[in-house]
Amino acid sequence: MRVLRLHSAAAGTGQHVVLAALCSSSSDGRRAMWAVIPVKRFELAKQRLAQSLPPATRAALAEAMLEDVLAALAAVPELQGRLIISQEPRVRALAARHNCTVLDEASDSDLCHALEQAALHLEREGVEGILIVPGDVPLLQAATVSALLRAHKCVTVVPDRDGVGTNCLIVSPPRAIAFQFGVDSARAHRQAALERGLHAVVRELPELALDIDSADDLRELQQRGAATRTQAVLDAWSQERSAQLAPATEADPELDSAGLSAPRAGATKACATRTASASAERTSDTRTIGLGRESG
Repeated sequence: MRVLRLHSAAAGTGQHVVLAALCSSSSDGRRAMWAVIPVKRFELAKQRLAQSLPPATRAALAEAMLEDVLAALAAVPELQGRLIISQEPRVRALAARHNCTVLDEASDSDLCHALEQAALHLEREGVEGILIVPGDVPLLQAATVSALLRAHKCVTVVPDRDGVGTNCLIVSPPRAIAFQFGVDSARAHRQAALERGLHAVVRELPELALDIDSADDLRELQQRGAATRTQAVLDAWSQERSAQLAPATEADPELDSAGLSAPRAGATKACATRTASASAERTSDTRTIGLGRESG
């Protein structure tokens, strides 16, 4: 693991590059491509889940989701590196386990400025493109990322399940467009590409559509039944709540007070076993998968 410290995100616009020429470089996934994973401090993450989960469980959930994402990205051969940008001290241990680089996020940064900081740093290092993915998409699969990178040209947008937010953005070069994360970011990223004379491809993928922000998202994740570290955290929480609230939930034993499905007996142990198996499958799985619905 390398730890890079860059305390200023300031950068001049410099000479305008010929983006069309840069985007026409090889699209076979062999260009110098890095993943960028922005990470909020764990104790500040997932505030919208405050009514469903206590602070310690939300922090554990954020860490588990990030590790699921890092494990998937580590198995993507088309990526030359993975950069975490964060102010969270605990990401260093995760980065060491998954061979990631850590960049200290500027103290006064928001998400878009943090990504600009990371993109500028990687551009100066000679990286030709970046794949931006959040740390809260625990269903991410290495094969999905590989297929995305092989098909990528210049700007690729993967929206959330509502078609509004952006759950993955691939840009070549790293600062081909201004980052527009926030309200209606999927449309804003397409517009930003158009304003630079670039064509943005939109791909809808179920593995990337579900980011975990609400109790509904948690229920959807549990219904998917994926073998993830994230699911193990939720199973442990559900078991704890079921034990604490057993008299109150006898009328509806399938739900705990947060509305999460109660795990089956032995679910946590089984999930841990499935997680190890899934990790091995991600490493060995090199098959080509479909890229879902595409629009331009």
